[in-house]
Amino acid sequence: MYELRPLPDATWEDWLKFKRDEEKYGLADFNLRDLKFEYNPTQLHKEVMYWVTSKYPSCNLDWHAKKLDGCDTSDFPMYYETFLKLSWLTKIYLKESFKYPMGLLWFPHAKGIDRGNWHIHPGGGRQKVVAMFGDRDQTMEFLTFNTYGKPVKFKKVFEREEDFKDYFNAPYGISYVADKGTLMPHCLFNSTQNNNSLIEPLKAYLNIIHKYKIDINGNPLKSFGDKTLSIVTSGDPESELRALVLLPFYGEESTYGIYNESDYRKYEIQIIT
Repeated sequence: MYELRPLPDATWEDWLKFKRDEEKYGLADFNLRDLKFEYNPTQLHKEVMYWVTSKYPSCNLDWHAKKLDGCDTSDFPMYYETFLKLSWLTKIYLKESFKYPMGLLWFPHAKGIDRGNWHIHPGGGRQKVVAMFGDRDQTMEFLTFNTYGKPVKFKKVFEREEDFKDYFNAPYGISYVADKGTLMPHCLFNSTQNNNSLIEPLKAYLNIIHKYKIDINGNPLKSFGDKTLSIVTSGDPESELRALVLLPFYGEESTYGIYNESDYRKYEIQIIT
């Protein structure tokens, strides 16, 4: 009966009817080392480098706005979303922290409930930012579903959707997905605002590349300014990835700048102007 497929008309009441009695949905704290991250810094570096060296920096704001306005992410041009989304989420994580918890689902192996992995979902972009800049020894709160009744120390369990609404008091959408022999709830908060949120890092990056001529470890980025800005890292893909997603908001004196030299030194990134 249950294969991986969303049930578009399913409600909270349907979920209560079909889930196992021992399965719960609520808030719980986890050490990051105990979780499975979907994070490939080499691939992300490839996607971000494509953005900063492709035609995208040469396009004006109107061209970008048309790509973002009402666009489904599946319709974006090649590797278009990654750089902007990571820059936006990194800014939130480092300067404000994430307002809503990421989802966490237990994926059991076929040999039994206690063998498997905790997967972060929804929260694909946020988990990449945490993997890049977070401390794996830290504890974070997650909106958790304990598939098959996997033992969890819940801080709060949501029995009714009214309790969920009252607690978060924010726009959200929950889809119920048939997977692992049960119905898994997947919750997104403020999901309709994501494309609009990409405008800020876009404007910030277009601003900085028209102020500076930029290179990273000697490799030029597509940029059009008069002043030189050189970024120096250890040279591996992950160190360059960190530097690039921080770049749009460089320089406290600029219109969009929020990061200073100490922010870069913390991640062993040197900025030379």
